[in-house]
Amino acid sequence: MPFNPPCLVFTDLDGTLLDHFSYSHEAAMPMMVKLQAANIPIIINTSKTFAEVVDIQGSLDIEAPFIVENGAAIFLPKSQFKACPTGCVDFQNYWLKSFSQPRAYWLTLLKNEAQEYQDQFQGFSELSTKTIANLTGLSLSQAEKANQRLFNEPVLWHDTAQKAQAFINHMKNRGANVLRGGRFIHIGDFTDKGKALQWLTALYQKSNSAPITTLALGDGENDNAMLEAASIAIQIRSPAHGFPKLSTSQFTYQSQAYGPAGWSEALAFLIPSIWSTNNNCSTTKERKYG
Repeated sequence: MPFNPPCLVFTDLDGTLLDHFSYSHEAAMPMMVKLQAANIPIIINTSKTFAEVVDIQGSLDIEAPFIVENGAAIFLPKSQFKACPTGCVDFQNYWLKSFSQPRAYWLTLLKNEAQEYQDQFQGFSELSTKTIANLTGLSLSQAEKANQRLFNEPVLWHDTAQKAQAFINHMKNRGANVLRGGRFIHIGDFTDKGKALQWLTALYQKSNSAPITTLALGDGENDNAMLEAASIAIQIRSPAHGFPKLSTSQFTYQSQAYGPAGWSEALAFLIPSIWSTNNNCSTTKERKYG
């Protein structure tokens, strides 16, 4: 599946491609149309579930691979990948590459190993659809899809930040990987958005002779692994927090605008530079906004 320029766009959803408060993507639509016209894949890389992303892709008119539950799995559309790639299995209309234990494993671990904290958190699986909707601002239908997790378990913390850190350390000591999201603490395997980005980029690279540039866009701390694994890290300004600290020597762009407006701003600045330099991004000067 060669494309020109050889470029992949990996994007978080909430607070990045979707507005932090309204979940609207309207400000990003013109840029999305341009990317699709240029045959540049828009690859969702999110903490959301398979069911959620299928629904969101439909509303955004995107057909591309996507990464779910903080790098736990990649879903490749069979319409674009005719043969099953090595290491994948059949899953509905997709080839599935999993990097994680199933959700049931983490539910059992929380039940058996986090009893001393049981009054201080609620697992997603314990929350009603209505409660999830109230907490997230999702519709009831969207909230139901959010709870159809396949690989990890978000928990809602009810106590102090100090005790939350003790809980996180406790779960890490029992073999869990713990990520802080915008609203929840995610308990799961040692997967991350960056490892999934690298695996999928390598798969695309097999069909492209020119080196592939990866652009990754995110706003939260749980996007850091994705941003640090990309050729170009794009931090989207958030109304809820500052820019998380990155550990990368790669080019970094920090948007002036929030959410989907910042998403479009960054790509409008960067994509023409990639195109004009035949995928050599080293000539683009670093651009950050404090």
